[in-house]
Amino acid sequence: MPSHLDREPGIIYPWLVKPLVSLTWLSLALAYSRNEFSESLLFLFVPLLSFPRKCSFLDRDTGQNLMPLCLSLRLHGITKGKDLEELRHMNFFPESWLVRVTANHYHALVSGGDMAHVKDLTTQAVRFGLLFNQEYTTLSKMIAIYGFFFEIKGTKHGTTSYSFCMQRIRHTDLKFSMVSEYSPVSLRAERLVKYEIRAQALVDGKWQEFQTNQITQKFGLVKPSCKSH
Repeated sequence: MPSHLDREPGIIYPWLVKPLVSLTWLSLALAYSRNEFSESLLFLFVPLLSFPRKCSFLDRDTGQNLMPLCLSLRLHGITKGKDLEELRHMNFFPESWLVRVTANHYHALVSGGDMAHVKDLTTQAVRFGLLFNQEYTTLSKMIAIYGFFFEIKGTKHGTTSYSFCMQRIRHTDLKFSMVSEYSPVSLRAERLVKYEIRAQALVDGKWQEFQTNQITQKFGLVKPSCKSH
């Protein structure tokens, strides 16, 4: 079950999908009806955002110029069903794209977290990340994938010294609201994970990247096996 902690430059991440779709929709609305555009459209924009149902926007002539950009999107990183359903309602992407993403998630889920469709960690891993500002001393985030829960954490040790790690968390140690939000829950005691941790930092005005090698580790529920190497 691959995962990433990084913000790789030059790659479009899933969290950019909605802004991209929204800006496209808004630009088209302005182009088609500049004189009739009103504040009410802005108010209704989010809940009513949708393209014509006949075919997806990218399948239409007006969407072809955005196809190369959209092919760079890591849609497989969208793991929540409600987010995929929202994209389906928007009718921006071809249905076959979203069906493929959903099918891969389903097969991984019923296989206990085994992601058989993933052949290359660099391009196909599901990514999670933190934005660590200088004023932070520690920062953590809880993530869930295929019934397994992990905490990713960054710690500041000095002016220029940081460390990052990933730790498996028991679902019983989490608030019920969080478990119910992500559901399902895997009861497997161990989970083999292939992962890589990356960090980018602005050093003397230039971006530098630090990273581990690709690591394959069996995560348990007790120390030391619950924590990344």
